[in-house]
Amino acid sequence: MSFKLSEKSVPTALSEMNVTPLVDVMLVLLIIFMISAPMMQQGITVYLPQANAPALEESANQLIVTVDRNQRIFIAKQTIAKEQLLKHFQEIFKKQPQTEVIIQADQSVAYGRVAKIIADVKQAGIQKVGLLTETERSH
Repeated sequence: MSFKLSEKSVPTALSEMNVTPLVDVMLVLLIIFMISAPMMQQGITVYLPQANAPALEESANQLIVTVDRNQRIFIAKQTIAKEQLLKHFQEIFKKQPQTEVIIQADQSVAYGRVAKIIADVKQAGIQKVGLLTETERSH
């Protein structure tokens, strides 16, 4: 027995893939990542005290030390224990004796805590120390 199929009844394979749904999904993912990427970058929130001081000039030798409201100390966004601070400054001074330290401390941090950091910087041999403030706003 032989079967003969007419050409009209033979199913043909679809040779083209429909990429429209794929493009739609990719665009949605792109938008989600564009919105969420800035939120993933965690910075250190510090409310600086206000002062009427001239703007600070940036240089390659500057080292920013941040003290947040919980009195955690950060150097280049890396947490440093207060017991290790002097040792860390000494290592920096050995590598780069011309380093300038800029302290950016939250306005709620006790004066004594900032003074201790300045003392550690000076004891390590670094002579240039500055305090970062926010420009006063006139009301």
